[in-house]
Amino acid sequence: MPGNTKSQVSREVSPDRWARWVLERRFGGNEQARRKTDAFLAPIRARIMALAEVRPGDTVLDIASRDGYLGLAALESVGDTGTVVFTERSAELLEACRKNVQDAGLAHRAEFLRLQPDDLSPVGSGEVDVVLMRSILNYVPDRQRALREYHRVLLPGGRLSFIQMFPGPVVPGRLLGYRTEGVDHLAARVRDVLLAHRPDTYADWDERQLLTWVEAAGFRTISMLHETEISDTSDWPLPVWDEARKIAAGPDQPTLQEAIDEALTPAEAAELIAVLRVEVEAGRRAVRFPRTYVRAVRSQPDEDGAGSR
Repeated sequence: MPGNTKSQVSREVSPDRWARWVLERRFGGNEQARRKTDAFLAPIRARIMALAEVRPGDTVLDIASRDGYLGLAALESVGDTGTVVFTERSAELLEACRKNVQDAGLAHRAEFLRLQPDDLSPVGSGEVDVVLMRSILNYVPDRQRALREYHRVLLPGGRLSFIQMFPGPVVPGRLLGYRTEGVDHLAARVRDVLLAHRPDTYADWDERQLLTWVEAAGFRTISMLHETEISDTSDWPLPVWDEARKIAAGPDQPTLQEAIDEALTPAEAAELIAVLRVEVEAGRRAVRFPRTYVRAVRSQPDEDGAGSR
């Protein structure tokens, strides 16, 4: 039963489950959906890099690199005297990063390190100029520890630059943004399954809590911008039902089709899908993307004693 699923959700994302989601399930294994996601992320990556101010000769630590999307951009900025350290909890993803770096002809600027995003113990204190991250804290059990670690490894004057996305609100009468008029009693059961599989770390905090944690980690110079993108006519990921149903919103979450199968009988599923198919293929998806950009600078040793932290 959906009500019993929540207690079974691990707060720690396993490397295998994380890799499978990054490489396949977040796109439903569809190349067109992957390209659309990359296009959506392109301005986000540009903004993170602008806040990071990566310079020639810098050492950059890319937290939870996935397939190297942020780190590859940093490689272009560090020059031949700098280094980008790609990190991943998953050996499979670390190899994907290595391949992408080699394909770009920039392997001489890169290092690769397997570690958890909240435990940087293989990295010495004050060893890096920039820490980059993209919306990973919702998959980390101890987010405050993670931020303390990012502060620790930075040199004085080093920059932490990242985006954190937050889940949008649950909207009655919609399932994943699609209208469910006439079948909302069925959609509500599917929604319950999706929410039951979502770890507590995904939604038990917001941008105000994040600011408190960043400051508590030891950062004294912090800028934060929170924004929400709203649209009622999104065709992301694809306006094709047989593809959209295969996509999972997170590494711990079922695809839409899997949630439907878990929540409904075959007859009920057919009734709900008849409505969803029309909405998906018409591109009538309401989206809410709350997100926060953060830039934080580690203080110099003579500023508030931050250098001794």
